[in-house]
Amino acid sequence: MAFITRLTTLFNADINAVIDRIEEPTLLLKQAVREMRSELQQQQQSLAQQQAHYSQLQQRHKQIQQNIDKTNAEIALCFDNNNASLVKTLLRRRLESQQLSTHLIQQQNQVLHSIEQQKVTLNENTQKLEYMQQQMDVLSQKNHHKVQTTPLFCNTAITNEDIEIAYLKEKQLHDKNRLTP
Repeated sequence: MAFITRLTTLFNADINAVIDRIEEPTLLLKQAVREMRSELQQQQQSLAQQQAHYSQLQQRHKQIQQNIDKTNAEIALCFDNNNASLVKTLLRRRLESQQLSTHLIQQQNQVLHSIEQQKVTLNENTQKLEYMQQQMDVLSQKNHHKVQTTPLFCNTAITNEDIEIAYLKEKQLHDKNRLTP
C-alpha cells in the first residue's frame, strides 16, 4: 500500500511539474494585466455614474432650496394680507420641502462618501496595474535578453591572438597619446 501511495505522489509531482512548465509566467501576467484593465474600466464607469448621481442630487437640492425661498416669500405675503389658512398650507409645503432637503443632503453625503471610497480603490488598483505592467516589462526584458545573449556567448571564444592584437592596438593608442601634447 505504501508503494502505491509513493507512486501516486511521484506521478502527481510529475504532472504538476509538466503543468508548471506549460504555464508561462509572461502569459499569466499578461492575462492578469488584461483582467485588471477591464476591472479598472468598470470601476471608472461606476465612479462616473456615482459622480453624475451626486451632481443630480446637488441640482435637485438647489431647486428645492429655491422653492423654499419662494415659499418663504409667499408666506410673508400671506401674513401681510392676514390669510391664515393659506399661510398654513404654505407652511406645510415648506416643511415638506425642508424634509426633502434634509433627505437629499443625507443622500449627497452617502454618495460623496462612496465616491471617495471608489477613488481610493481606483487609485490603489491603478498602482497595482502599473506595478504588474512593470513586472511584465522586466520579465519580458529578461526573456528577450536571454534569447539575444545566449547565442552570442555560446559560440565565441577569445583566443590568445585576439588578446595580443587588442594589446598592440591599445599600446599604439597609448604611445600616440603620450607623444601628442
